[in-house]
Amino acid sequence: MPAAAPQLLPLAIWWWPPILLLLWPQSPLSFGHSLWSAPSYSPQISASLHDSHLNHLLLDSSSGHIYVGAVNALYHLSPDLQLLSWGKTGPKLDSPDCLPPIDPLECTQAKETDNTNKLLLLEEQEEEGGIRSLIVCGTVLQGICEKRSLRNVSDVLYQTPNPVDTQYVAANDPRVSTVGVIVGQKGARLMLVGRGYTSKGPGGIPPITMRRLAPHHSAPAFSHEELGKLVVGSYSEYNNQFVKALHHNKHVYFLFSRRDVWGKREYRTYVSRLCAGDPSFYSYVEVPLACEGGYNLAQAAALGTHLGDPALFVAMAAGQASTPTPTSRSALCVYSMNELDQALQRAQFLCYTAEGRESGNQDEAYIEYEVSSKCLKLPPSSVTEYPCGGEHTPSPIASAVPLNAKPAVTQATQVTAVAVATEAGHTIALLGDKSGQLHKVFLRADGTGAEYDLVEVDGQSPVNADLLLDSTGRNIYILTERKVTRLPVAQCELHLDCNSCLSVRDPYCGWCSLEGRCTRKLECARHSQPHHWLWSYGHDRQCVYIQNLDPSIQSREEQTQVSFTVLQLPTLSEDEALSCAFGTLPAQPAVVMENRITCQSPPPKLLPPTPRGSDHMTVRLALMFGEVTISDTNITFYDCHAVGRLNATSPCMACVSSVWPCHWCAGDELCTHNHTCPQQHMIFNSREQREPHGADSCPCVWALESSPLIPVGFNTQMSLQGKNLDIFKDEKDYECVVVIEGQELMLPATLDRSIETGSRVFKCAAHKFTYTVKQLEYLAPIYLQRGAQRIDSAPHLRLKLYNCSIGQSDCSQCRAVSEDYGCVWCGGDTPGCVFNQSCPSAAVDTCPPPLITEVHPLTGPLEGGVLLTILGSNLGQRYQDIQAGVTVAGVACRPLPEAYRISTQYDSFFVYYHHIQ
Repeated sequence: MPAAAPQLLPLAIWWWPPILLLLWPQSPLSFGHSLWSAPSYSPQISASLHDSHLNHLLLDSSSGHIYVGAVNALYHLSPDLQLLSWGKTGPKLDSPDCLPPIDPLECTQAKETDNTNKLLLLEEQEEEGGIRSLIVCGTVLQGICEKRSLRNVSDVLYQTPNPVDTQYVAANDPRVSTVGVIVGQKGARLMLVGRGYTSKGPGGIPPITMRRLAPHHSAPAFSHEELGKLVVGSYSEYNNQFVKALHHNKHVYFLFSRRDVWGKREYRTYVSRLCAGDPSFYSYVEVPLACEGGYNLAQAAALGTHLGDPALFVAMAAGQASTPTPTSRSALCVYSMNELDQALQRAQFLCYTAEGRESGNQDEAYIEYEVSSKCLKLPPSSVTEYPCGGEHTPSPIASAVPLNAKPAVTQATQVTAVAVATEAGHTIALLGDKSGQLHKVFLRADGTGAEYDLVEVDGQSPVNADLLLDSTGRNIYILTERKVTRLPVAQCELHLDCNSCLSVRDPYCGWCSLEGRCTRKLECARHSQPHHWLWSYGHDRQCVYIQNLDPSIQSREEQTQVSFTVLQLPTLSEDEALSCAFGTLPAQPAVVMENRITCQSPPPKLLPPTPRGSDHMTVRLALMFGEVTISDTNITFYDCHAVGRLNATSPCMACVSSVWPCHWCAGDELCTHNHTCPQQHMIFNSREQREPHGADSCPCVWALESSPLIPVGFNTQMSLQGKNLDIFKDEKDYECVVVIEGQELMLPATLDRSIETGSRVFKCAAHKFTYTVKQLEYLAPIYLQRGAQRIDSAPHLRLKLYNCSIGQSDCSQCRAVSEDYGCVWCGGDTPGCVFNQSCPSAAVDTCPPPLITEVHPLTGPLEGGVLLTILGSNLGQRYQDIQAGVTVAGVACRPLPEAYRISTQYDSFFVYYHHIQ
């Protein structure tokens, strides 16, 4: 046998993508960070073992080690699926028609045969210091068993060299099921085995047998000699397809399906029970299980707890017609063990005392398996006097009345495995299916279930029925045909804030408020106190939440009391306190009155500067317990000074129109949150009811009294209309400021008051304006300045400077300019487009004839249909001028209106010429 040498063996280990989640950064707005160090996160990992076909999985709860039974091999793995040892179990020279030991001369049909693992059990020892071992049974050599070392599975501790027929344990056919369970009886270890019927090999092996694990007198180990067995009249008729063997309290239970021989001969599922210490099987009794909806074939089962009581969780499939073949339609049905025991005891009572009949002469219990026993009329005390039967009691007993259950959950994919966990009083079923997926199901108190997560484990293989939780309940081991996978049952620790934790809706998880982490319930120190552990799967799940923040906005120039209400505030002891933290500033003590919290906002000098280009900033306000953020919200600090700075053209109007409660001090040119000004005159925010308020009360220049069109090169005077300027009592000089190409042009201004309207008109000194950019128009901002103080101006207040000579290279282009500009084509020695008052001679009323400078293409077919481009000067001032005036070789052509252009360099248009004769 090969020694344990994992470093020399090829073993594929895959670390699955969830480990990448550890690299995600925490959101700046998420809370829940603490100094607590989370337990190491166990990602999903898988191991492929020499590419073997895997059959069974066993977990040693004392060491956490994993044992895998495979075709021709055994594997021993660490909890994190590292290979520790392995051993070969096949192939071996064998034939199912021959009895071991195999002599090739006598068994000519023998050949090298794969050994499929059928049983993999852990043998404990009653006495301290006894050697624990691994029970391994396969399909070869008529299903004989051996014992192997738990430390090194290549070491065989016991193997019978010359097996006898009473040592044939497992089915010799890989397709036929075998189940087993080990119990203790009077200091000895016994193995109860259920196996299906096989057509080849020795006949007469009972479907259920009891076997010693150590030699006893003349009987060798694994023999059922002088021990109980289920005797049947017809082995082929009672072909039990075993699913599970369980040891619960003082009984052993077998779950199987077979044809209902006594009734309608339909396939159905049964549970049978034996007293664990009954060496003669006098106590055997069975009852059919019914799962509403036609789910009649058990596929997998697990013993667990629901609502605090033991229960049997059975994955059932709907059979295909009247065959033992399961369809993909599956359900999980849950049977209370108390109700199951009551049904079994009732059948036992009726068969002991009432010949199997209840009132009405209806058979409710009978003798199964075609044996000579029959139900009797013993005294009613017989059941209590002989709970495990005796030589004089009837056996084997069967109930004609099924134990019914409604499906907790149904699936469209065949369920092949079941594991059950109890977490903080709640029941969670983990279901493997034929498609290699794991379904996580929460079972409610009313017996219904809801799937809350689905994980793909192995898309190439069904999940094996051996679905095992580790001793901590943190991980589940999943076996498929080619690999073993360890999967965390929950990943609470990956959720770094309360909202993430509660939104995942995982019944394992909840938010531990004062520790600032997502945990399982028992991991939260104060989970039993109100609002300390918030369950992720609860209907009323809600994080600790801040509301009614007062004030929610405040000026950055003042320090105030900030108060808020906290929903679901965890209770604190008398010596514990909370604090408030604004942004990155140190936390300050908080005053707690029931669920109302009061804090002091930071001094203005400690606040960070207002971001450039903004008039406010949002700061995170966190409610802290030590270093842990219990909850947080945002508080806004507005900056009235920044409101004025960001609106240079109209600071007063911007200030009093702001969403923030800012007011304008006209004499101080100051936007402030205060309600008083150093120089008295204040204009209040538009949301205030006090007068004066709003933008209409701001002193400003709101319009040009003269035309905004100003030609360059001519002395031009402008007039500005102002209002609300009477608030300025002192006399200061006014200036008009025109901004041209980044340069401020200062023009003295005189004030003309209107006694009738109260308005003011400012006349700016005449000036010859000019600009350098090569364009017809230039928009120049204009505003009024009082001493060094800029007066608000309307945002649209602009002068429209223009130069007729730029861009108008011929007469038609010049005359196409709007008449409002006064541009004319001036003839003479240097003709050109000028302002009408600068033309020394009379303006030209009629433009010169058109001049064509370019036509392309210059060639084309006589049939026409070619697009021509015509370039030149004086080609009209608008499309209508040339609409009917274009011919090609004497043939009229209609220009395309959308292609007519008057540009700064040349005029152009496009025509299609037609057939030329």
